[in-house]
Amino acid sequence: MKIQIILILMFLSPALHSELMAQNNLSLLDEGKMWSTVEFWWTPSGPHFTTYNKIADDTLINDTLYKKIWEAKDPAALEWEMVGFIRKEGNTYFLRDLNNDEGLIYNFDLIPGDTVTVYNPLMFGNTSWISYVEDVDSVLIEPLGEYRKQLRMSGNTELDEYWIEGIGSHAGIVKSTFYIFYLTGGGSELLCVWEGDQKIFDNENFDYCYDSTVGLHETDHSSDVLSIVPVPLIDDGFIHIGNLTGKQSKIEIITIYGQNILDRQVYAGDQIRISKGDFQSGLFLVRLISDGNLRAIKKLIVQ
Repeated sequence: MKIQIILILMFLSPALHSELMAQNNLSLLDEGKMWSTVEFWWTPSGPHFTTYNKIADDTLINDTLYKKIWEAKDPAALEWEMVGFIRKEGNTYFLRDLNNDEGLIYNFDLIPGDTVTVYNPLMFGNTSWISYVEDVDSVLIEPLGEYRKQLRMSGNTELDEYWIEGIGSHAGIVKSTFYIFYLTGGGSELLCVWEGDQKIFDNENFDYCYDSTVGLHETDHSSDVLSIVPVPLIDDGFIHIGNLTGKQSKIEIITIYGQNILDRQVYAGDQIRISKGDFQSGLFLVRLISDGNLRAIKKLIVQ
């Protein structure tokens, strides 16, 4: 597995440098992080969907301090649901589900040759597995510009799972053990990780941070009123407005955090030029609202 290098200016002001370093938290329990993970079935038309995860809010369970794990599947990451709890002891992390089952999902103090019993209650019921540490190396995380510890773990399959300090498993933050005990027929891949509004991890095997064939879709009937070319956006492009019947319409472009990037009034036949230089890489939503009602929605992928 590789991490795509995200370029950054070589010379930073002291204030900006301090701000970036402040985001550098090796703990998975940093409330400023958000993860996106895609799950898929290896069939010609099998479903695939992205799940967002974040860690926020403290809670006590039997006098032990945990943080809550939240999950969202909508493109804008606005509809969050609590799915479990996580805690740490040193560099070891334990995951607890809503039925009070708990297991070890990460230990970043392991060395090559170590074995560890792993158990992810969100994935495999009450079954634990022995995992073997194949090797320990490091990977460069940019734009933070530092190396993070990476463990290569093996289990009962020929596949390996990678644990990265401060990032989690390459299968997803709450998908640890997915490739240690592997179920055939599908996969799970960590797509992107953010600290605050800054993307620090980008899986080079994918050119997006969100994808779905289930859940919230682009409106199927919307091509006559809203279209975007090209997709993905790699340079300049256009948003085309088709036939509108409302008295007042506008275009909104929002980030996965729901932050507004563009909000402008439009009319039938308008062409709005958009440039890659105005966006960071990732997924955005383009919404056409007419007379206060959502008329159409499209995904805008910026490479």
